[in-house]
Amino acid sequence: WITRALAPLPAHGLPPLPIGSCTWHTDAIDRAQLATATVYTDGSLIDGPPKHSAMCGRLGWGVAVANAAGVIIATASGSPPPWIRTVPGAETWALLQAAIVLGAAPTYKVDCMAVVQTYSRGLKHAVSARAMLADIWSALNRAWDGNDAVRVVWMPSHTAESDIGQCTLSDGTMLSEVDRDANSIADELAKGAAMD
Repeated sequence: WITRALAPLPAHGLPPLPIGSCTWHTDAIDRAQLATATVYTDGSLIDGPPKHSAMCGRLGWGVAVANAAGVIIATASGSPPPWIRTVPGAETWALLQAAIVLGAAPTYKVDCMAVVQTYSRGLKHAVSARAMLADIWSALNRAWDGNDAVRVVWMPSHTAESDIGQCTLSDGTMLSEVDRDANSIADELAKGAAMD
């Protein structure tokens, strides 16, 4: 019935997808702290498994910025534009939103392996004709002023307290309490934005 247009799509009564948003939950960021800051990004999908997300899924993203002492100095959240329909897309969009404001100075810790692998393969791969998120990676390159040596590190997600000091990040360091807490904050912000 649906494929032959004899009945309306099930998504007919659903609210439209958000047009994209970005809200920073801080008054000002001390630019002097950026060189030693760590930015944690995350994306989240609610209301549907990936194969149904085009109709009813809602995406959100979150960012938490920790200074050298491990204190959260800024957070941000929002929804990606409607053409982004996957969690890796939302994760990459979160990275872009942080990069636009914070630049290339901080270390970025991302819990999505696909994002980190794309970055590690280089910009030429990221913006190729076959890359679904080429537009975002091109904008990221501009936000980082063409710097291809930005520290983008993979970290495990949804860890337990017992994982602190046990799990290894892609740069060889061990998961810290700050890593776990800041990633959890970014995850909560992403889920909250997806529910808005």
